[in-house]
Amino acid sequence: ISMERTENGCMRNWFGTAGIIVIVLLVVLLIFGVLFTLIALIGLGLGRVVGWFSPSFSYFEATLLATLFAFITFVLLRILARLFLPAELLPDNSSAGWTSEERERAANYQLIPQERFYSSAAERTWEAWFKAEVANDVYAEFQHAPQAAANLNQSQLQELSIRLAEAGINIVKRKTGRARRLSTNLNDLRRELNRMGQRPYDDHILRLALSAINMNLNFFEEPLREVIRRQEWDQPSTMPESE
Repeated sequence: ISMERTENGCMRNWFGTAGIIVIVLLVVLLIFGVLFTLIALIGLGLGRVVGWFSPSFSYFEATLLATLFAFITFVLLRILARLFLPAELLPDNSSAGWTSEERERAANYQLIPQERFYSSAAERTWEAWFKAEVANDVYAEFQHAPQAAANLNQSQLQELSIRLAEAGINIVKRKTGRARRLSTNLNDLRRELNRMGQRPYDDHILRLALSAINMNLNFFEEPLREVIRRQEWDQPSTMPESE
């Protein structure tokens, strides 16, 4: 995997999602502000109502009740964020969080043999080219975090990387030229794998795959949008070979 593409992909990934991050932060702050205000009012209101029936119910107990509501709210928001936010916004073992030492080690990562995707220029279609790019980056993520699939050997990891890349590409192929963004999320990936007849995978594995899929979707967004608009997935790719 080209180190230049990995580093540039991370930079472009962050710059390309800067607006999304700002909007998400503002929305989250607004939601938290509104929710905690409502929680406080609910807690005090319950304290007042219960106090009418039970004089022993204090405002301290109402505060504890409000704290419980706050905890439940936090858990629900965390679950929703993990389900719907793009994977690159979540710090779960993605390459965007690699240290400089880890990036240096990435230069030694193994690649999936090119013959697994195409054996001639005619077979190197846009779909075959992009599958190779994504699958190799998914494979790199597994090599970076071997504990995610410690029970699989290298051949099995390559097969898994290819299947996960195929799922990501299937999702993208159903998008239209009017799609606001190409990146996908955990729910979409789960549904696609189920549609492909694949068994459910651990969330850790899926998040590593999402990181690689979305990094490539952001890095190659411009040419991919043209491919989507013209429906040229089966046409020869004009992208240069990765170093």
